[in-house]
Amino acid sequence: MQRQLGRHAAEATEALAVTGRFLAEEMAPRGRERDAVGRDHYTLASRRFLGATIDLDDTYAWGWDELARTSAEMGHAARQEVPDATGPDALAVAAAIRALDADPKCWVQGKDASRGWMQDVSDRAVAQLDGVHVDLPAATRTLECCLAPTDDVGIYYTAPL
Repeated sequence: MQRQLGRHAAEATEALAVTGRFLAEEMAPRGRERDAVGRDHYTLASRRFLGATIDLDDTYAWGWDELARTSAEMGHAARQEVPDATGPDALAVAAAIRALDADPKCWVQGKDASRGWMQDVSDRAVAQLDGVHVDLPAATRTLECCLAPTDDVGIYYTAPL
């Protein structure tokens, strides 16, 4: 039992470290110094943005449910892709990311390879969605993936002409 407790404590420590890095490196730079939007303002802003009045409590609960569902799906996918990705969902995803990042077979190097990979993913997504989950108009079934005309491998979207 002591070994199990030690292993679980190590997993919890790692999960907290992963969460801390995510909050510090990804979320904090996008945040504000203080909350500039209270509930009353958000009620008005959401109505103006959505064109409808929503139940904020139900929407908030739905958001948490979706986060839990998405996290569970990510954990499941991580475990399927990388069998060594074990533990709670966040740890499994972090382990899978590390394993995939370390595997040269998973790398896409260079502009041509990146554009080709992007085009392949796009084509497969359209083929899997069209007629199954949505009926796509003919004009939207062909997507041309391009790279930004820069020195890096930036991805961008432009509307059809």
